[in-house]
Amino acid sequence: MRTAPWFPLERVFHERDQLSFQVRNETGRFLTTMAVFKKHTFYIFLKFTVLSKMKKISKTNAKEKIEEFFKNIKDKESRDVRKIKRLAMHHNIKLGDKRKKFCKKCYSPKLKVKGVKNNIKTVECLTCGNISRWRIK
Repeated sequence: MRTAPWFPLERVFHERDQLSFQVRNETGRFLTTMAVFKKHTFYIFLKFTVLSKMKKISKTNAKEKIEEFFKNIKDKESRDVRKIKRLAMHHNIKLGDKRKKFCKKCYSPKLKVKGVKNNIKTVECLTCGNISRWRIK
């Protein structure tokens, strides 16, 4: 009876009696060492290319960009809202009441007020149909 190794690395002999290593991925399939190497190098490539293309801006510039974005949010798309929210999270900027101007599920700014009852405002997203309820102060 064969026991499972503590590390997901198994030795497999090929037809030519050459020793090669294969690694199991999350689905249980074997990946060759070259595939693992390519996967790792691709990750490194993405990490450096994406991070190097991101502009480094200060917190005050980020606040100004966020304020300008929310002045005319009705004509924006959900991916733009997602980018601005990520910028705010990166710089630890609180959105406050601005987060009520877009859907928390799909980030769409297309919202419709359904009604107000007992100081609770009910808002429905026109894109995904999600209903949000906000307390009125």
